[in-house]
Amino acid sequence: MSKYIPETSELEDVVMTGSDLMDATTTVVRAMSTDFATDVQFAGDGAFTDGHMVSLPAIPSDAEVTKRDALVIGGYGNHEALHKLLTDFEKLQKKMRRWHKEGKTLTKSLANGIEDVRIENGGTVLYGGIAQAIDKTAREVTRKFIDEVYPQDNDIVNDFGQIGPVAITWAGRKALGYADPSNEEALDLLPPNIRKQVEGIVQTILKIPHGVTGLGQVDKLVAHEGSMEAAKLAEKLANSHMRKLRKEQEEENELITNPQDTTEDGDDKGKVKVKGKGQPDGADGEGDGGDQPDGETGGGDSTSEDEGTGDNGDGDGDGMGGDNRKTKGDTSGEAGEDGEGDTTSREDGQRDTGPKSDEVAEPHQGQAAVGAVNRVIDPKSISQPSPYEPGLQEAMERVVDGLKQQNGGNGYIVLAPSADKFYTRRELSSWPITKRNGVPRYSVVKGEISATVGTVRRKLERILTAMSKSSWENKKRSGKLDVRRNVAKIVDLKTNIFRRKVDEISLNTALSCLIDFSGSMDGEGKIGMAQQITIAIAEALAPVGVPFEVLGHKTSWGSMHKGHVYAPNSTTKYGREDSIIMYQIKAFEDSLAACRGTLGMIDHWAGGANADGDAIIWAAERLLLQPEEKKVLFVLSDGQPAYDSSSRCIHQYTRDAVEWCTFRGIDIVGLGMLDDSVKQYYPQYVTVTDMDQFGKTYIDTLIKVMLKKAEPDQSILIKTTAKRGKSI
Repeated sequence: MSKYIPETSELEDVVMTGSDLMDATTTVVRAMSTDFATDVQFAGDGAFTDGHMVSLPAIPSDAEVTKRDALVIGGYGNHEALHKLLTDFEKLQKKMRRWHKEGKTLTKSLANGIEDVRIENGGTVLYGGIAQAIDKTAREVTRKFIDEVYPQDNDIVNDFGQIGPVAITWAGRKALGYADPSNEEALDLLPPNIRKQVEGIVQTILKIPHGVTGLGQVDKLVAHEGSMEAAKLAEKLANSHMRKLRKEQEEENELITNPQDTTEDGDDKGKVKVKGKGQPDGADGEGDGGDQPDGETGGGDSTSEDEGTGDNGDGDGDGMGGDNRKTKGDTSGEAGEDGEGDTTSREDGQRDTGPKSDEVAEPHQGQAAVGAVNRVIDPKSISQPSPYEPGLQEAMERVVDGLKQQNGGNGYIVLAPSADKFYTRRELSSWPITKRNGVPRYSVVKGEISATVGTVRRKLERILTAMSKSSWENKKRSGKLDVRRNVAKIVDLKTNIFRRKVDEISLNTALSCLIDFSGSMDGEGKIGMAQQITIAIAEALAPVGVPFEVLGHKTSWGSMHKGHVYAPNSTTKYGREDSIIMYQIKAFEDSLAACRGTLGMIDHWAGGANADGDAIIWAAERLLLQPEEKKVLFVLSDGQPAYDSSSRCIHQYTRDAVEWCTFRGIDIVGLGMLDDSVKQYYPQYVTVTDMDQFGKTYIDTLIKVMLKKAEPDQSILIKTTAKRGKSI
């Protein structure tokens, strides 16, 4: 069975949401690294790989993503992850900067194309699923050339300097077994000599080491050596092509200065036959008609890799990051291939073929002018051409733009969803401040509310006792002898002939507590009261084994993440520009004893703002994973949400989040800490002003919610898209 995905109508089926896609892509790309440490982020509108991180543009979390969309975006992520694993970014970017300064646009483009084929060759060994996604991403790029670019400019395929780099990727992916027929269709557009040349180059590339030693295994040293070998091949091919162009120019200059082949009749008298330019007439780019591709044998005048400038880039997006490549029209204005001043090169990087409209060629060495259509050009002044170089990034960005246009362009986009941080209880427990002060602080707080804890526990125990059911379990090895049911076993001297009475409590409830950790909670004792309530509930639930999770949330400015800046721009409206920091104080499965340290530090973590809507959905989606029939979410807050949004009313969004939970069968209750603003957002709410009163009165409301008959689960009536940052 082929590992590639055929072109069928199933590719247009909606298979996930934008949030699902971001989570899945992050997991897959990280899994490609041997240590699961490849950093992936979705943020802003940019896409790049810098050797440390794969960055992709933020996707509307509520977008409907087709299978094709997922493959195209995932394929780009896979391709960039291969760059991170197999490309020596430090050395290659150094070369890229030098090539840019020297105007070597063809060298840069060839290096990109060659490196793409080399790393994807390794990807076919690293993991089987990588290639099938990249195949779909590459298809989008190739189809654009076939359907849009080529019909408008048929001559583009006749010049290796323009078409060579991208043609190498077509031939490379075909050689690697990529199933999409677009690669063959594009290759069929090439003249036979150029196709033969690029296919020969690909055979050389496939011999360059990629460093992948087996499934999920990479030898970094070998991979980086292969990366430099690919760069040297690019230099050799570009230099060979430039030597050919200069040789042709010398021949043209010779015809101009010493015309031998002129016509004698009509309007053609005095005109010189000019040989076509830029046409490689051999498989090796040298014009010798040989079959040996460049880079396999022969010399080259590539320069040392230590000649780099060591600067911090030049603002042109050079390097492997995000396939940010120059397209036709790239200007250099730099020295020619051999370092001499280029005083006659055209702005588009192509070789000048004659004087401009207001110029007249000067006679050479006393030669008479020949119609003012030709002039002598110094071959050394010819600069490298600017190839057509589409990147996989273009295909990915087109898909993302399409997803952003869904719902009238009103999708819910988080500025930097990958900057949202979830700290597990185990991570928090290892923090020095928690280790040092957590348990002692817990004991102090528990002592302060001991009466409340006792009251809450007694009330809960009375209700649970009333709900208890007694039943007898048979076939036990101890208990009351069950003679009537076990006569045969008694005769056979079996031991499992007893029965025991078992008391059952049919609570069947999972509970989550979400605490507002914003800066406003740090005043007037609000966060302290929230801590006391949480500890009281935890202590009361511990004896009966009710699954109970405690989370705390606040925000940080989302545009700063891992040293990269993502400033909101004028074209994209973000539903949330801040990033959420979520603290897991207690997990559902944790014992109370394991969490005393983190529970004791609740009042030390307040600060920042609060994005209530997304935090509620994040906590709720965790609660929905619990198997218990009844699910209850307590939200402890001092009132209103506070965060930056350019596309949503944050107050209505919070109300929508509460409704989102209710519709899915979650009972959600707002607990106002010394503030009654919760009544604006939660149909069920309690304003807490006194801890003693909480134990005597308010807990009754909470217990009734826990024990009431669960609402029918209607989640099957709506597509479950519960992910953090999800639109309602």
